Amino acid sequence: MTLEWLLIVAAIAGVAAFSVLAVQRIVDDTTERPPPDEVRIVDAEIEAAKVAHDANLFTPDGVDYLTSSPENVEFQRRCEIEVPSRFTDVVASGDWRPPKAETDPDTDPYEPAKCILKRR
Repeated sequence: MTLEWLLIVAAIAGVAAFSVLAVQRIVDDTTERPPPDEVRIVDAEIEAAKVAHDANLFTPDGVDYLTSSPENVEFQRRCEIEVPSRFTDVVASGDWRPPKAETDPDTDPYEPAKCILKRR
């Protein structure tokens, strides 16, 4: 009868150990997830950076292009309308700043394009 009790106690200990590991895994999985809003704002910032990057690649040799040019209007639309409309839950608005050419390196340096997002 002693061997039977030893097997029963071992089985109960095994079930308890398995339960502890299962609960630990569930707790670890839930604590490693960032809040959904933080993930969404990072995605929106990446999209805004792509718009600015595309505009900076388009601008040949740092030459300033007219703010009314079709290209600038397209980059502005993407920054101020397209990105905020895709992320309405976390982005309130977008502010487009076109690239600015360097006219005098000492007083007026080149400024790259920027798409600045305002969070909700």
